[in-house]
Amino acid sequence: MQNGEILTIALIVFIIAPLIAAFVSERKNRDRNLWVLTCFLCPPLLLVLLILPKRKTPPRRMFADEDRDNDGFFPNRD
Repeated sequence: MQNGEILTIALIVFIIAPLIAAFVSERKNRDRNLWVLTCFLCPPLLLVLLILPKRKTPPRRMFADEDRDNDGFFPNRD
């Protein structure tokens, strides 16, 4: 194989692995954003996601809803 072919295969893997991770993580009730990022950076971690069992509870959200997240830092402009 030439260098161009290896690079093309690597780019395809780095694009397809996060897409698959997004679908699999949703089905297993895992944090989709975390798994897409980790599988983009290291595609073999998709195998770890496939081995993990399905969670019974939904994943915790990293960012709270805008409506409920009022810590008073910014004044309301209403």
